[in-house]
Amino acid sequence: MALREDIVTKVRQDFGKDNGLLVLRELQNLQTEDPQLFCDRLLRCIVALARGAIAKFDREVAATRLDWRDVIVAAEGWACNALLMNHPFPAHLDEALCRHWLVGQQIHLPWSKQG
Repeated sequence: MALREDIVTKVRQDFGKDNGLLVLRELQNLQTEDPQLFCDRLLRCIVALARGAIAKFDREVAATRLDWRDVIVAAEGWACNALLMNHPFPAHLDEALCRHWLVGQQIHLPWSKQG
């Protein structure tokens, strides 16, 4: 099973050449091991939380094996950010910034009765 191109690109950016190859190989092994558990969303969560550190990557993989929900919540946050890691890198980050900007804002629509 091939990894999504956005995941490959993000791993190469965050981990560099040598470590990136190790991480990509491990991600492929994880997908082969359990494609339902290690879906694209969860792989993006693991990569995002690792932030280019092999030790963090290993911890997130271990945490996923214990309870994958904890990894998703750590990467996506609660409520309005849910499912962001379903979107390719970096599109999910743009959506998160947009949502953050809109929270608490009053939006006036020209056709609304309130003017």
